[in-house]
Amino acid sequence: MMSKKNIVLTILHNYSYPFIEPFIKSFFQAKVDAELVIFTSESVSFFTRQMLKDTKIKLIYFNSKNPLLSIDESLTEGITKDISINNFRFLLFLDFLLKNKEKYENVMMTDIRDVIFQVNPFNFLPKESICFFLEDPIMSFKDTDINYGWSVEANGKAFTDSIFDRRVSCAGITSGNIRIIIDYLQNMRENLKGRQQLKWGIDQGIHNGYLYGQNNIPKSIFDNSHRIVGTLGACKIYDLNSNTEVTNNKNEIYCIVHQYDRISELFLIMKKKYIGDRFIQIAKRILFVILP
Repeated sequence: MMSKKNIVLTILHNYSYPFIEPFIKSFFQAKVDAELVIFTSESVSFFTRQMLKDTKIKLIYFNSKNPLLSIDESLTEGITKDISINNFRFLLFLDFLLKNKEKYENVMMTDIRDVIFQVNPFNFLPKESICFFLEDPIMSFKDTDINYGWSVEANGKAFTDSIFDRRVSCAGITSGNIRIIIDYLQNMRENLKGRQQLKWGIDQGIHNGYLYGQNNIPKSIFDNSHRIVGTLGACKIYDLNSNTEVTNNKNEIYCIVHQYDRISELFLIMKKKYIGDRFIQIAKRILFVILP
């Protein structure tokens, strides 16, 4: 019997290759034990898609102008056509996993533009739960009006007030056993249904509603200092070792660094590491503007 694989799912829209080169290069350099699937829209240039095809990545096309046509009709009931891409990605992931659930064991869903891999995360992820990654301690719902608002819109004021002091989990990276990830994605779809507008951020509210409202599922919740994922956007504090790898407060190398681009100094370091010096960065940007 063939063993099931791990899989990493992400989406690429409105970016050319230089913007995601750190993600792609770091994924392979870290020897991540997973198949990488990238959903790409018509906004992604031909040359960018060719670059990705040459790196053993599975590309799946979707139409961002009519996104609901890209998934099984049964998943579109009650979903407005005016769904933003950040919300629609979860329906793409659900559609794919339902059609391929016998092939995979563990799933990671991740952002692409502001993520780099340093160590294979599947070496440390638990096998039979869904994993949530908390942001910095300053990111509670009482301290961030935007997350409070997203949660109120997604879950109602009463529920949001009940988690007022709890820490926000970022929806940019979630991982877990495929069975529970499918449940998570079906919950996401149910909470997207029936809304006239699906704007940016509602997915973050639903994500945290699942984390703090679903008590009958096996969950693993990781602090921002845990070595699996470091989300730097709010704390803007980091340490580097001699190999320019980002480490936590125990000098452990983070498997994944998220939102590194929010720190200008670190952003420059990582662009140089994964793209090249400033001249090469500029040349690549120009090249991908010129090429189709």
